[in-house]
Order: sequence, then structure tokens, then C-alpha cells
Amino acid sequence: MMENAVCLKLNDFIGCTLYVSLEKERSLQGTLVAIDAQCNLLLDHVYERTIIPTTTGNKKNDRSLGLVSVPKSSIKSIELKKARLNELTRLKQELLNDIV
Repeated sequence: MMENAVCLKLNDFIGCTLYVSLEKERSLQGTLVAIDAQCNLLLDHVYERTIIPTTTGNKKNDRSLGLVSVPKSSIKSIELKKARLNELTRLKQELLNDIV
């Protein structure tokens, strides 16, 4: 591991917009508000996208949900924008540099 590497923890992502892939061709985009002891997520300002297969292709169904609890067991993957990840890493490194 590099000497200057910063290890981000789950709590460091609170306030970030996450892109969560779920089972059955569903995905959520929302702001992470909280994480419980079982790693279930609480997202706010959530938009859900469901992809429905049809005979002529796939139909996308989007809707706004507001505040949503996402069970860990339903999560396939979690993503966030690379620029935001880089910003979080930089901010944490600056914070750690200020600690004596």
C-alpha cells in the first residue's frame, strides 16, 4: 500500500450521490443519508429506474421516490462519480495532514 494512500470508510460517503443497482433491472440514484449496523442504506431525493423488457426492446420507467431505505440484501452494486471519489480522497488526506 502506498504511504500516502487514504482509506475511505462508509461514513465518508454520507452526503454523496450514489448509484445503486438492485435486483430485477432496478436502479436507484440518491443522496446517502445514513448507514445502519447491518449496512442497509438510507437514501434521500431518490430516483428509481426500472427497465422492462418488451417485444420491441427495453422500456425505461423512471419515478421519484423521496426517502428510501435500501436493504443490503437487495444491493448488487454501488457506484459514485469518479470526480466525487477523488474529491473525498483529497479532503480526507488534507484532514489527516492537519492532525498532529
